[in-house]
Amino acid sequence: MTRTEFITELGRLLRTLPQEEIDRALSYYSEYLADAEDENAAMAALGSPKEVAGLIIAALAADPKAAKTRKTGGMRTSWMVTLAAFAFPVLLPVAAAVCVCLIALLAVLLALFAVSAAFLILGAGYLLLGFAAMAQDFAIGAAVFGSGLFLLGSGWLLLAGLTRVWRASFNWLTRRIGSLIISRKARP
Repeated sequence: MTRTEFITELGRLLRTLPQEEIDRALSYYSEYLADAEDENAAMAALGSPKEVAGLIIAALAADPKAAKTRKTGGMRTSWMVTLAAFAFPVLLPVAAAVCVCLIALLAVLLALFAVSAAFLILGAGYLLLGFAAMAQDFAIGAAVFGSGLFLLGSGWLLLAGLTRVWRASFNWLTRRIGSLIISRKARP
């Protein structure tokens, strides 16, 4: 294989790269082979054009600066736009349904918080009422006092469980959003 054939084959294998990168690589290897004392020995040391092209592409893939200048397929972009246009009528109702479900879940959680607050307030009221009723009739006062304790305990239990669920959900959601943001920043 001659130097011209080597450079021509290397240029053909690098055709997916930006023209600037192709020109830089071809110029470098042309000069390298021209400066070599023995062209055949230099080409043998480099390997086949396919191996050299693989090394160049791998080096550019590892370089974040070169990744920004890399070619993207125009056809691929047009297909993505077409797919997005056709998927929009399907995705819009699905996104709306997901939003409605999240709002409903939030409403249920807030309603349960309100119920636990009501239990705590009623429990405190029943405790006071039970003390007052004990002066008139001990049995009725003790029953009302016991109901107040039950309501206070239920309210605290419900509040503790809801607080735990709320914290776990919030932590999961913030971690998920954070990982999405970080993965988007990591992409070239």
